[in-house]
Amino acid sequence: MTESKKTIKPSAQDVENEVKGMQERGVTNAEVLQAMAVIADKQGDSTLARKLANTAEELVKESQV
Repeated sequence: MTESKKTIKPSAQDVENEVKGMQERGVTNAEVLQAMAVIADKQGDSTLARKLANTAEELVKESQV
């Protein structure tokens, strides 16, 4: 027997609240994007993962200027 996996899809408001909480704890936007890229990659969306990772990299570069 195989168990069906249920994908939990949080609402946009849930995601926004979680990101705000992370930022309050000192997590940078680049780190949030990197985490999202890992999730997208694990879900098989390599295009989205690459775009998120590139955006995170750009944020890091801009913050160092």
